[in-house]
Amino acid sequence: MADYPEIEVDLTARVAPAVEHWREIDELREAHRFFWNTYGPGYWVLTRYADIREAAHRPDIFSNHSIVAVDPDPAYRF
Repeated sequence: MADYPEIEVDLTARVAPAVEHWREIDELREAHRFFWNTYGPGYWVLTRYADIREAAHRPDIFSNHSIVAVDPDPAYRF
């Protein structure tokens, strides 16, 4: 068993009222400081500002190479 939460979340799969996605994201943030999203190829999700800010300053550990987490190697790049 992992020492971190593993959750499958796909916020793009359904149509919902505009604020529903934000409610779901708020619930995830309250429940988990970070988690491994098993959706697609899998990727880390950081939910707290301080953690996101630290990750942005640690390119030796975290990368923004992928534009979209569920498609880390797209056929095109902007």
